[in-house]
Amino acid sequence: MPLWELSVRRPVLATVLSLAIVVLGAIGWSRLSVRELPDVEVPTVSVLTVLPGGSPEVVEKEVTEILEEAVNTVEGIRVLSSSSADEVSQITIEFELDRSIDAAVQDVRDHVAGVRGELPEEVEEPVVSKNDLDDQAILWMSLNSERASLRELTDYAENALKERLQRLPGVGRVLIGGRKRFAVRVRVDADRLAGHGLAISDVVRALDRENVEVPAGRIEGPEREFVVQTEAALGSLDEFRHLRVADRGGTKIELGEVATIEAGDEGERNLARFNLRPHVSVGIVKQSRANTVTVAHDVRAEITRAQAELPPDQRLELSFDAATFVEESISEVEEALLLACVLVVLVIWLFLHDIQSAVIPALAIPTSVLATFAVMDLFGFTINTLTLLGLALSIGVVVDDAIIVLENAHRHVQRGDTPVRAAIDGTGEIAFAAMAATLTLVVVFLPMAFVSGVIGRFFVEFGVTVMAAVLASLFVALTLTPMLCSRLLRREVGAGWFAQGFERELARLTEGYRRTLGRALDRPRATVLGAFAVLAATVGLALILGQEFVPAEDRGGFMVALETPEGSTLEHHDRLQWQVEKVLSEFPEVRAATAFIGLSAAGRGAVNRGLIFVRLIDRRTRERSQDEVLADFRVRAAALPGIRAFATPFSGLPTGGRGKPLQFVVQSPDFGALREGSGRLLEAMGQVPGLVGTDTDLRINKPEVAVSIDRDRAAALGVEAGEIGDALRAMLGGLPATRYRRGNQRYDVIVQLEGRDRELPEQILGLQVRGADGDLVPLGNLIQIREELGPSVVKHHNRRRSVVLDANLVGRPLGDALDDVRRLAREILPAGFTTDVAGESREFEAAFVSLGITFLLAVVAVYLVLAAQFESFIDPLTVLLALPLAVFGAFLCLAVLGLTLNVYSFVGCIMLVGLVTKNSILLVDRANRLTDVGVETREALLDAGVTRLRPILMTTLSTVLGILPIALGLGAGAESRRPLGVVLAAGVTTSMVLTLYVVPVFHLLLRPWHERKTEMPQAPHPDA
Repeated sequence: MPLWELSVRRPVLATVLSLAIVVLGAIGWSRLSVRELPDVEVPTVSVLTVLPGGSPEVVEKEVTEILEEAVNTVEGIRVLSSSSADEVSQITIEFELDRSIDAAVQDVRDHVAGVRGELPEEVEEPVVSKNDLDDQAILWMSLNSERASLRELTDYAENALKERLQRLPGVGRVLIGGRKRFAVRVRVDADRLAGHGLAISDVVRALDRENVEVPAGRIEGPEREFVVQTEAALGSLDEFRHLRVADRGGTKIELGEVATIEAGDEGERNLARFNLRPHVSVGIVKQSRANTVTVAHDVRAEITRAQAELPPDQRLELSFDAATFVEESISEVEEALLLACVLVVLVIWLFLHDIQSAVIPALAIPTSVLATFAVMDLFGFTINTLTLLGLALSIGVVVDDAIIVLENAHRHVQRGDTPVRAAIDGTGEIAFAAMAATLTLVVVFLPMAFVSGVIGRFFVEFGVTVMAAVLASLFVALTLTPMLCSRLLRREVGAGWFAQGFERELARLTEGYRRTLGRALDRPRATVLGAFAVLAATVGLALILGQEFVPAEDRGGFMVALETPEGSTLEHHDRLQWQVEKVLSEFPEVRAATAFIGLSAAGRGAVNRGLIFVRLIDRRTRERSQDEVLADFRVRAAALPGIRAFATPFSGLPTGGRGKPLQFVVQSPDFGALREGSGRLLEAMGQVPGLVGTDTDLRINKPEVAVSIDRDRAAALGVEAGEIGDALRAMLGGLPATRYRRGNQRYDVIVQLEGRDRELPEQILGLQVRGADGDLVPLGNLIQIREELGPSVVKHHNRRRSVVLDANLVGRPLGDALDDVRRLAREILPAGFTTDVAGESREFEAAFVSLGITFLLAVVAVYLVLAAQFESFIDPLTVLLALPLAVFGAFLCLAVLGLTLNVYSFVGCIMLVGLVTKNSILLVDRANRLTDVGVETREALLDAGVTRLRPILMTTLSTVLGILPIALGLGAGAESRRPLGVVLAAGVTTSMVLTLYVVPVFHLLLRPWHERKTEMPQAPHPDA
């Protein structure tokens, strides 16, 4: 007994099965977390190493190259890149996606440990860590005050606020930015130090010797014991001032005689402001599986409670909230999903004129959606923009099978069958076509597993969501729908005026279609030529469509990178960056601007670089879009002298890089040629239309003082090279000499020369170090100095020195811009140069290649499934003719609306492969059934077209209207969703119109081949 007949005969069983799906789905929905994007683990590992005092070139030779050679042999590396800057080596290793991140981290750590002995002795321990897409703050808050100092705010943030935020469910880490931690600053006066016959090393040793806490042991009596603690630690700044550094002729020389001791900041090369006010930033990183929306809600509530406890002059306010966009985006998709449900039900009622009948397929929507939630929970998925987008796009599809079953059963009832017989026979007639159509839509998503790069991993959840929804809808269509049809369908008697009018117009449309289809079947040449013309137009449209990775979204904010000339002091850069922040404050659209100077992962950022994170007011209340604000800001910032500002919008999908969308890598073994060639290419890129903010990461303008040690003379005077290096570091770089306890906290005591003693390179020569015999030796007798220009950062790409040229895009697709840059590179760069792409540009090209392959695999998969179902290699060709017709409509609509071919629209084209075959299957299946019982092919095609016109119109209209809210592109994140909706809506509509004529004509032409191939040859007679 078929499943649908069993459901009709046993209605309670069918109801229980559907209720079980609903219950499981409800449980699954309650367990799903909410986030913006799917939870994807990208196997990327970083190695961060600090070499105190090292210049970029020294860091490159002494650290980066050694570590690169070591980790290069780790299995599965996709890209190996590095940057060597002042004191910091940063190596980033991107692995193939099938590589286990935990195993990769361990392998890298083992390889780094193997060469640890080859690194300089003074290098800090390399830090190997994995880069996690979730390891980004979802909220930043600003702690600021009119009266309290930044040290006081930092103390509150680290010792009170951080602890209470970490206790919240789902909070992984709390970050503190712009902090000013307390430290004791020992500012040594070089003249007074020399006047007392002391070296900087004497000060450092005195601090280390006199400021100690030593456990002395225990005193044990017969009944009691005492722990003896020697309290030799300095307890106040005054005690530091009276600290004995040395004795000269019986006279005690105190630290206060040669230095100024004061309370200061641990780091003096960074600044942070919020809306032009100094502040401390507090960031929230959620746990990997935590619900973004819930965590954000809890943190906001905690901020409100904390603000109520703060003094009146202190404010704790949100400066950045990524969860707001997630909430708005998901809310928009949910509204689109609900609107799609309403529109689909209206379509069903329009064609059947009976609300009771309309309820039957409408029940497939919640049942299928809840079943999908159960599958998502089973696979560990989340509620995110892509899974919800898949559900929203599926709304018009999940009712298709139920509509086909209902319409066929409804037709049987109207011709006189009982509802039970109509439900069984109507479902039986259509079951094969419904299963074939559903399976074709399912198999198109199987090749998504072959999409390389991060994008492939992200769209797996989208594909599985759609597959689960349509498979659930097929199950509902073959169980619940026929059962309800047998109970609720009734024969129409005395239909109302609207129903009569609608049926009259539909009959007129059907008759017109019969006539025009008859003419097309009688004159197939014109239809064939028209089909090939459409195919040619599709190819032409594909060539003129712009290509980009993902559309730019109005995410309500952007980032500004700032740069002043190399060698700029913190004070100089601060004055210029303040002007940029002031410009931003004049924009009515700007809600918050959080600015940093010297921000770096290693805590040693360059003082000539800054960042500003800009948050705009709600898009519904501002008059200008994000792009318009960006364009205006770029013009106004370009007019400011002495500082360069590069404004880049926040990106949605991850791209393997955090820079501008166009990143072009130039490589050459000759560093001089690399500098010259990349410079000429950068100049030419400035003339490419649509490129703004062109820049290079190669800077050969960093002022340096090279110190050369006369080793023979130093050895003769008993001064070791290491002693010279330590002295220079202590005097110029600031050396944590010991620790100071205040309350329950311990703080650094930092020794450094007074600022006036380290303003000019020549002052180094007057500094003194102590030789082996105890005498002071001026450094001018041991070293030579020279001023020169060096690179501010040295970058490698796959172990070769490289330069990255980057740019933002305005009004120009990424693909077109990359083509222009590649053409310029071929014309400008001489032989021996190699080029590559990075960041978003690399992901763009990788995604398009793999998506193209996926599209072809989807077509092949659908063909094979149809061939197996139709038991023919010819009929699937007829069915697949709908595909180029659909793609033509999709590309035409993209071109008319000024949209691009991007990752989302490409995925829409893949989805079309399964969607548009539904109508063809209905036509071909009906025609084959009739020809199998002896009906002539032409008449069978006319009957199939007329009979299936109503369900084709119903399913197409329900699909298009279900997709329409997405295609209209409203709300947060709509810029990305819109191309996908447009491709599907336009493709399905165009395919329906053209399929109704082209598929019957080609089926008529190919039918003789079908009969010839399926005719079974007679076996020869044994006696022959």
